[in-house]
Amino acid sequence: MVSELAQQSVKPLIPPPTFAAPPSRARAKRIIIRLIWAVVILLVLVRISLPFVVRSVLQRSLSTMLGTTVQIRDVDLSLLRGAVWIQGLRIQGPEGFQTREPIQLKELGVNVKVWSLLGKTLTIQRVAVKNPMLVLERNTQGEIGVLRLIEQMSKEEAPPSKPTQSQPPAICINSITVKNGEIVFLDHQADDQPLATAIYELNARVRNLRPATPESQMPTTYKLTARLLDKPGASLNVEGKGDFLSKTLSMDTQLVLERLALVHFAPYYAGSPLEIRNGFVSAETHAVCQRNVLNMPIQITFSEMDVTVRTRMAMRKVFGLPARLVVAFFTSPEGTLPITAHVSGNVHDPQFNLEQTIARAVSKAMQNQVLELRDVEKLGVDTGIEILERALESGKETLKAVPGELKKGTQKIGERLKQIIPGQKEKEE
Repeated sequence: MVSELAQQSVKPLIPPPTFAAPPSRARAKRIIIRLIWAVVILLVLVRISLPFVVRSVLQRSLSTMLGTTVQIRDVDLSLLRGAVWIQGLRIQGPEGFQTREPIQLKELGVNVKVWSLLGKTLTIQRVAVKNPMLVLERNTQGEIGVLRLIEQMSKEEAPPSKPTQSQPPAICINSITVKNGEIVFLDHQADDQPLATAIYELNARVRNLRPATPESQMPTTYKLTARLLDKPGASLNVEGKGDFLSKTLSMDTQLVLERLALVHFAPYYAGSPLEIRNGFVSAETHAVCQRNVLNMPIQITFSEMDVTVRTRMAMRKVFGLPARLVVAFFTSPEGTLPITAHVSGNVHDPQFNLEQTIARAVSKAMQNQVLELRDVEKLGVDTGIEILERALESGKETLKAVPGELKKGTQKIGERLKQIIPGQKEKEE
């Protein structure tokens, strides 16, 4: 009895701990599936909300940088491919201009090589622009609205607080394409009425836009085609190669302009003694620029010209020559009139003036045309007499105003005409 009671007294009052059985495989599977669904739902929510966030950030940032209102209709992203598409971009113009939205585009797509974001060179695989429209409006004060926006953007760029030794990554763009672009130039400084000039159907392609290396001095190739004006339409073709991301500019470009109507630009020469009733100009050049030094010979051809002198301005000069002589020069019996101009100099030189160069070329071509009449084999008597009469029609004062070389050549023409016109020499004897 005692031993049994003693044995019962030494039994522990607290039972030993027990451990729960591990969850079954089915339960673990359900937990994992729920976690996967949670991650998927989170990614979907991020994917849906991220374009709205990016759109809002872009609109706010661009509006602040440009000092105007920027609207974007939609933004689409593909994080895995490093792609972003911006649709319906509209930028409102500054005050003081009639064009409400000078910058518009239907779609802008950019593809970035994702891994290049971590390296020293940022590689953009493709930039595609569809249906862009740019309006370059110049007001009566001579200001261009788009340039004012660019100036505002440069003002907003804050200077770096501390100089950093790390350099920003280099940028390489493999391809840039522009499809069906339009550029409109609206000028309110024209004499009679605002002049509107448009470039339609602009298509461009740029390949391999990157800084030059010793192996590739001009790595970028480009090609552009466009149609100028509406009726009648002229064509523009540009093709070449160059280096545009280095400190100095180098390029090799072939440019061809065909049948640009001069009558369309009548407001620009409304104050000139010349009145152009009809005529077209074509131009072709092979421009070569090496380290900012440009060498560009231009072949210009005028065709179907119908030019007269405004009666009230008959005594005035054009390109430093009598207006009537200029009219005689443009009135070509062959129907076409070629001249050659040459432009050279530093592209950053403020005295770099294409208009003055062409004016000198026209003046020289007129002198050469008149002086060539001294050659009997090239002389058309009727044409020679007509040009001479028009040149001398305004009297001795006009003749005195002619540059010395042309005056000397005109006197020789008169002497030569006396020799070849039948009966003139015998009459003098």
